[in-house]
Amino acid sequence: MYRNSGKKICAIILAAGNSKRFGENKLLYSVDGTPMLTHIAECMLMMKKEGFLRTVLCVTRPGPTEDLIGSTLPVVLNTHPEQGISLSIRLGLEKLHELCPDSDACLFCVADQPYLQPETIRELIACFQNSGRNIAACTSGSVIGNPVLFSSAYYPQLSKLTGDRGGKKIVLQNLEDTAFFEVPSGQLKDLDTKPGPFPVPPPSFHVRKAMEAHENSPVSEGYFFRPGSMECICADTAFPFLSHPDRQPCVVSLVGGGGKTTLMYYMAHLLSSRGKKVVVTTSTHIKKPDDHLLAGNMSDIFRLWDAGSFSVIGKEDPRSGGQKLSLPDPLLLKEAAASSDFTLIEADGSKRLPIKVPGDQEPVILPETDVVVGVMGLSAAGRPLEDVCFRPEAAEQLLHIKMSDTKNNPGEQGHILTAADAAAILQSPQGTRKNVGSRPFYLVLNQFDSEQRRKTAEEIFRRLSKDPRTAVIFSAFR
Repeated sequence: MYRNSGKKICAIILAAGNSKRFGENKLLYSVDGTPMLTHIAECMLMMKKEGFLRTVLCVTRPGPTEDLIGSTLPVVLNTHPEQGISLSIRLGLEKLHELCPDSDACLFCVADQPYLQPETIRELIACFQNSGRNIAACTSGSVIGNPVLFSSAYYPQLSKLTGDRGGKKIVLQNLEDTAFFEVPSGQLKDLDTKPGPFPVPPPSFHVRKAMEAHENSPVSEGYFFRPGSMECICADTAFPFLSHPDRQPCVVSLVGGGGKTTLMYYMAHLLSSRGKKVVVTTSTHIKKPDDHLLAGNMSDIFRLWDAGSFSVIGKEDPRSGGQKLSLPDPLLLKEAAASSDFTLIEADGSKRLPIKVPGDQEPVILPETDVVVGVMGLSAAGRPLEDVCFRPEAAEQLLHIKMSDTKNNPGEQGHILTAADAAAILQSPQGTRKNVGSRPFYLVLNQFDSEQRRKTAEEIFRRLSKDPRTAVIFSAFR
């Protein structure tokens, strides 16, 4: 159902360039396994499915790009791309008038931005709607980039553009009527030449710089990074199941230590802000949240969903003095999970320590689980194992080490947890991977918030075996 009933917003993908500097048709070039044109088309189609866009069409040249995209959305052929981008804009607007004659605004995007994220497009549309202005443009610092959103008031001016001049000319002529939305520069990067190997971050890189660049994120407390990357990535890129679950309802279990509860609530807030029905619970124990989030039955759950919130279910644990919840009634959990879009389960306890080796009965990953997310806090590295690890005696066995007897010898330092130790715990079937089985598995190295921890994270990542079933993400929460 179309959400933005106040304004009929459409989108035109401009994909008729000649790729001279690239050496081949760059729109067919795969970045992270996806052709660039397919990436932007999927982003726009996702926006249409979610109700942010009414109509999406693509202007491209005859040939392979037409074949690639023609089965997914309307295509307008530009047989004279040498005349510049203005011709593609004009052709796109003519087709848009045919498909959606009463459109209120149009989002123009280029097809060679493989790092542009759906979250950015959502926020740009929101920026346009809330600003009261007739143009909204993405910026990074002083650079104005794509996508750009124009109200229909500017259609005549856009149709009169000539040569290789796009909508930026109109933006610069109407700055007072433009709302600017700041995004990380990496998302606005267009590939004019083939990319080389992914660069290793220079020593001067500070994660907080990237965190500050994401101040306008809809859920501003979470920041995610690819290993080896200097750029923030959005949650949908870090965890594709958030926007493209293999099946729904989707059940996600979180294990480990050092931030899994924070990450779970981050996901719950993000998904519920998108109108998803979300249940948060535990298969072991979880800290009791504020009462306004608690649901004791299905009526409470639906009431919270109708209010735009997620719901938390569980039985109050009498041993905790009312401070914790345990596994909810199985019938309530079954009905809630069946009615939800996402069920997020804290399936492991770590007593707020940054790393954990599970005991005999841990973690409790329910059979219905579709995805497992394992978390470790980077603050564990370089510190005595018994100070940072929940169940250090289990870690002693897993790592084949003998910890020092610090209780009887107070002056003696215990075993210091190294990056190699952390990698061994994270990928061991007796460690963080315990009971995961063949499910998709995401490893999150959290507390990625200083130069030293960045180096630790990269070292741990290098030591992990490259299992195609495992995705590794760095994160920081503020």
